[in-house]
Amino acid sequence: MTHLGWHLEIGTRQSYVAFGLLIACVIALLTANLSDFGIWDPWELNAADAARRIVDRQAQPTPGATPFATVVALGFRLVDVREWTGRLPIALCGALTSALAFLLVRRFAGNTVALLAAFITATSPLFLLGSRLMLGEAPGFALQGLIAAGGSIALLESDEATSVRRRTLWFATMLVAVLLASATRGALLGAIPPLGAVAVVATLQRGRGTWDAGARRWLAVATTALAALTAFMCARAVIADHAEATVWVGAAPRSLKPASFDSLLESVFHSFAPWSALLPVALGRLATMRGESAEERDRRLLGWVFLLWIALGYGTQVLFVSRYGEAATFLPVIALSGSVALLLQDAQTARFQSRAGAFVALLFAGLLIRDFSLYPGGPIEALPIAGFELPKAVNPRNAWAAGLLAFAFFSFVALSLKRGSPNDLRAPYQLLGEQWRRNLGTKTWLCLGALVLLACLVGGLVGWFAPQRLHMSTLATKIAKGSLALPFALPIAVATAQLVHRVLLHAYDFRLIPTLVIAAAMAVYTAHGFLPTLSAHFSPREVYEAYNKLATDTDALAEYRVGGRAATYYARGKVIDVEHQAELLRHLNSKQRRWAAFPAEDLAAIDHQHRRATGEHLFVIDAGSERITLATNQPIPNRANESFLVRNVLKTPPTTIQHPTRAVFEDKIELLGYDLELPHGEHVGASESFVIKWYFRALKPIGGNYKIFLHVDGQGLRLNGDHEPIDGKYPVRLWDPNDVIVDRQELTVPANYRAGSYTLFLGFFSGNTRLKVVEGPKDDADRVRAGTLRIQ
Repeated sequence: MTHLGWHLEIGTRQSYVAFGLLIACVIALLTANLSDFGIWDPWELNAADAARRIVDRQAQPTPGATPFATVVALGFRLVDVREWTGRLPIALCGALTSALAFLLVRRFAGNTVALLAAFITATSPLFLLGSRLMLGEAPGFALQGLIAAGGSIALLESDEATSVRRRTLWFATMLVAVLLASATRGALLGAIPPLGAVAVVATLQRGRGTWDAGARRWLAVATTALAALTAFMCARAVIADHAEATVWVGAAPRSLKPASFDSLLESVFHSFAPWSALLPVALGRLATMRGESAEERDRRLLGWVFLLWIALGYGTQVLFVSRYGEAATFLPVIALSGSVALLLQDAQTARFQSRAGAFVALLFAGLLIRDFSLYPGGPIEALPIAGFELPKAVNPRNAWAAGLLAFAFFSFVALSLKRGSPNDLRAPYQLLGEQWRRNLGTKTWLCLGALVLLACLVGGLVGWFAPQRLHMSTLATKIAKGSLALPFALPIAVATAQLVHRVLLHAYDFRLIPTLVIAAAMAVYTAHGFLPTLSAHFSPREVYEAYNKLATDTDALAEYRVGGRAATYYARGKVIDVEHQAELLRHLNSKQRRWAAFPAEDLAAIDHQHRRATGEHLFVIDAGSERITLATNQPIPNRANESFLVRNVLKTPPTTIQHPTRAVFEDKIELLGYDLELPHGEHVGASESFVIKWYFRALKPIGGNYKIFLHVDGQGLRLNGDHEPIDGKYPVRLWDPNDVIVDRQELTVPANYRAGSYTLFLGFFSGNTRLKVVEGPKDDADRVRAGTLRIQ
């Protein structure tokens, strides 16, 4: 029986009940709503097409290229060709991976660590994204888990009661898994890391003379020989540089550019979040484990397997990406999870408590928060996708930050908190009294601190009640108002910290639970929030569903540059594959209703040509995806046109413009005026944002690649607002005569800008050339003096 650390003893029967409940939750997490999001085009679509060819007996599985298409094909063959039938076998392989983590760790570290390992495995984006998509590599996770579990139990388990028959059975399981991993993912990535790790640890144990001369010895020799032979054949295949993929490397050579050593580390760091914050401490703990008891020996052997498994996985993947130029998923997810599980169990039982380690974990959690703030698509690095870019409309920064902040706090508590009596709430103030009585120097510092608090109090009162009388700037007023809270917030923060510490001490035996709950919540968000939202931009399903719902049986859908393969999965009507834009325009320029699906980035150009022929905008049905747009040539009753051009390209100007300002640029463009959206009505403060909405009229066709420049000049400073019209979506070259263009831009005033009146200068430029201002208020640099902006 193993002590869990919160007054609960887990025996064998209890552990299996807990394990059953955990696996049921994992299966529900992975399989629920598998059909709620469409097939990712082109990545997941490649796997689906390969699986369909296998089902139709048109092709045989090829090592490396869509490595687990056979698994996807199994779902297609047993049920039907749908999203969930292709994803379900992958998801079940994910559940098997979590079960294997429990089985492997339980044999060497007990029930508690095994449950933690299975839980951690199931709550990382590396596992979740790899288990809920047809392009995921959950079968690879499971096969590596089988290799590691089979080899470790057959060779390293110290229980002498384990029969030769049972060890042989586990060894045979390892052999089968090696063959399957080599045939699907390739031996280099799929088999060598776990097989090599088990073989090296087994050889080291044999060298220490800890074995008898029985079956384990011969199984170890066979495993070492198999690992050496596999490594030799992989090295031979790499050197031979075969033009086709083989079972040894799983891919054909594509690139000679070596991958940087840190790129894979970054990928694992992001995709294994939030647990990756604890991973450096966990790996350091594994490398320094000591002890000679049977229990400690087993844990140490398992730790060595994990360390070597991760190291070999890292080395083989760097080689693979460098030589073969393909993105790949890091497969040793069980080794990562098991390493963290061992650390958490040691922390829970007070075997490992280190403030230095807690601060290291806190530092890495901070790095995760920073990285996910700059690159919120970081978890997608778990997938074998190259050149991925997160759509602008998907912004999970706040969700990542909230989860990681909470995880960082409770992880710090789990690693550093020691049992003891809570502090007296009066202790900080008693300490101040003791410091005051020490000497003149401490009295001086305490007086300075009191003066700072008094200044904050006075400044805050002035900021709230008399800022205009003292002509304070907006920024100074904000700082003064905020400083008023400091004298009150400081004692409240100290008291809150003491109370939190007291609560944590009372819940000492339960201190690991919040960390697990937060990780579970992040896993649910990743699987059922982040992933479906992201899929709406990578899958054309919503486009085809809108077409199926609104079109009649005789309405044809023209597809232009969107890859017509997805239509076979979703579209019910007639689909026409169009190769040229002119052909698409002929399809749309009809008196009958016509439908078209094309890249969202082409909407402006296609709409421009359509308006020239018909005088009307295309009617956009679905603009939710940043990749594909669905449009028709006639309005749909009771539906709004979702095209941004309807709002930004008008036939007539608005009847009310806040600041009418007429100016003409070379008889080509007329400035009509602008609107200002200021946070304080008449002015904007330093460090604040404001919006300008410009109104232009095109007078003649405009050649070249002209952009808009905006100079906000005053007080010896300049705020530069150069930009392309309408966020770069509708360039000047597409402006037709009499078009009224509404261009909205948002600017932020730097914090160092002084209060005063600033002049708005506007113009058009291309390189070093500017359009000349022939009418309206201007200066000698071909800039229109459009108006003024008050900064206060």
